[in-house]
Amino acid sequence: MIEERLRKLEEKVFGKITLKKGDYVEIGGILFRCYNEKQRLCTTVEELTEEVVQNSAEQNGTVNKKCIKENRVMFNSNVIDGEYGSSVIRKVLQGFEKKYLDTSKLRNVYGKDSVRLLKKEEIAELGEELHRSIEHWYWTMSYRSSDSDTWANVFIVCGSVYPGRLDSAYVLSTDGVVRPVVSLKSNVLLTGDGSKENPYLIKSES
Repeated sequence: MIEERLRKLEEKVFGKITLKKGDYVEIGGILFRCYNEKQRLCTTVEELTEEVVQNSAEQNGTVNKKCIKENRVMFNSNVIDGEYGSSVIRKVLQGFEKKYLDTSKLRNVYGKDSVRLLKKEEIAELGEELHRSIEHWYWTMSYRSSDSDTWANVFIVCGSVYPGRLDSAYVLSTDGVVRPVVSLKSNVLLTGDGSKENPYLIKSES
């Protein structure tokens, strides 16, 4: 009886790791990196590829392919701070979640808003290395201003040219990279050591 209880206790705690800033995590073949103590992860530059974006878009038949060029995506919608409305970016991220995050098998792993973009307030937390590795500028989900009900202005990050510098772009007039962000719940079952060569892997629930 005691051995059985010890075995069950060991099963509960084995592999439960609190991620540190800078740790790598592989989810669905996509490499993420932890950027703060709340176990929030953002995709690394290697994952911002045309293939990933196109595959994500194909998961949702309502995405207008004219709004996607290579690995860049038009926001294509009005936006208020922290909300996407019915934008193309929202649809691409939903496709990304469905294809790569496999939420059906990894229940109780992701936090609220399991896939989204970075917020303006989170940009400084990424650190120089993650900013410098991005060639294209990329969208945040933070609203800046609006000239009318349909022409919102959204904060963007300049990428490797001016690492970490915030600028802005109109959602209907230009395009940028989509950089998915994932929040993990604390004490998720993981294997690996968190390095780039041996990233943590999320252990799916049985």
